[in-house]
Amino acid sequence: VHGAFPFPTNEVLSAMPKSPRPRARFSFSPTVRALFLAVAACGAALPALAATEHEEVDRLMQSGKLDEAMTKAEAFLKDKPRDPQMRFLKGVIQLDTGKRAEAIAAFTQLTQDAPELPEPFNNLAVIYASQNQFDKAPHV
Repeated sequence: VHGAFPFPTNEVLSAMPKSPRPRARFSFSPTVRALFLAVAACGAALPALAATEHEEVDRLMQSGKLDEAMTKAEAFLKDKPRDPQMRFLKGVIQLDTGKRAEAIAAFTQLTQDAPELPEPFNNLAVIYASQNQFDKAPHV
């Protein structure tokens, strides 16, 4: 809005002195910078590795390689048996391979261990609805 100011704003901004760019006191080689980044990333490395394994299991599931996905999920859960995301993926694999009772048990346990996650509740409701057990769905 040009009329709101007694001067054109683009001229004022261009006339303002630019602050000098702060300079680093030390200059690090690209190798040293890479090492610093690697060390800084270590804190995020373990969750990132877990995310990669979750993504791999999900990719295998999407590709229809359910046996391989189950093998990877079970191997992961041997080291991290409480991981809710992998437990959920395992439940989905169980459901997709016709192991409905095991899937129900997995999702039910997840609703107790991680009640903040809506997906296990949703999957239980869908399973019960598909079995015409509508009375169980609201209790989930």
